[in-house]
Amino acid sequence: MSVPFSVDGVMTSFADMNGIARVEENGLVLEFQVKDNVFGILKTQPREIRIPFPELAEVTARRGWFGSVLVVRTRTMSALADVPGSDGAEIRLRCRRRHRDAAQELAAQASMRMMTRDLQRMVAETDRVIYPVSSVPPVQNEAFNKPLPQNKTGGLLQ
Repeated sequence: MSVPFSVDGVMTSFADMNGIARVEENGLVLEFQVKDNVFGILKTQPREIRIPFPELAEVTARRGWFGSVLVVRTRTMSALADVPGSDGAEIRLRCRRRHRDAAQELAAQASMRMMTRDLQRMVAETDRVIYPVSSVPPVQNEAFNKPLPQNKTGGLLQ
């Protein structure tokens, strides 16, 4: 899935940036081109910036009347250092009204992949900490060794 975006007023308001954002296997990709907004003649070569999921802090889409804004926040400022129009560790990508559903979907996909990666990392960390089932030490508390009380019909008491 890819979503076209624009950022107005980059490079001290003399240029605009247009591009496409997409989610890939390892991260978010921003492909963009900057052109002057005075004559519209001068353009840069298309560039592609890949932001790996571990570098992403948040990707959200905010709906508005005339479109939506895709907000990309990173964990470090260096992840967006080469992207014109970024403000530190955040960039706001404007999407037209007809692309706002796609922007919502892209934000959801990116968030889901970020969460999946975080869960995999947490599971890997806990596998190193938790004892294997065969090596769990026995419980030394007598309260755990007593049978549970039952009612007259044989069910457990609540």
